[in-house]
Amino acid sequence: MSYEQLRDELVAAFPDCLGEVKQVLGVASFPLKRQHAQRYVKQGVALAGDAAHMINPLAGQGVNIGLLDAAALAEILVDARKRGKDIAELAVLQRYEAMRRNENLKMMTLMDVFYKSFSNDILPIKLLRNLGLGLAQRITPARNKAMKAAMGLEGRLPKLARGERLLSR
Repeated sequence: MSYEQLRDELVAAFPDCLGEVKQVLGVASFPLKRQHAQRYVKQGVALAGDAAHMINPLAGQGVNIGLLDAAALAEILVDARKRGKDIAELAVLQRYEAMRRNENLKMMTLMDVFYKSFSNDILPIKLLRNLGLGLAQRITPARNKAMKAAMGLEGRLPKLARGERLLSR
């Protein structure tokens, strides 16, 4: 669509309280792709959030796992400082990588499975998807586990995600 048509669509889609959209200066698109760093840490450096992983934006899980990364890294660094360790030390940072890398990989894989099962019309996959959704809806423990996982409340959680303090008063 033209820039004027895009501006009209933006005006229609967003509330007035955001202010007037006067002009669209340009457009861009970015491919949705999955990327995951082979390593999250090196001596003195730690990758977290989108620097460590890119995930299909399905259900906002990229933000969730990024926040969990930040909480885990904070926990590891605070603990290291309490114990008198150098927070840039590779062994300290590797604790963060061990805590988050596999958890992130699990969520990324789960989101890929959801995306692929909901974005195609192949009959056997549609049937399996619908059967799985129906069972999950009827089996309360499975539904609760899926909901907890989607909210970032399952797996190896950092203290901050469990509502615990990092520093004592």
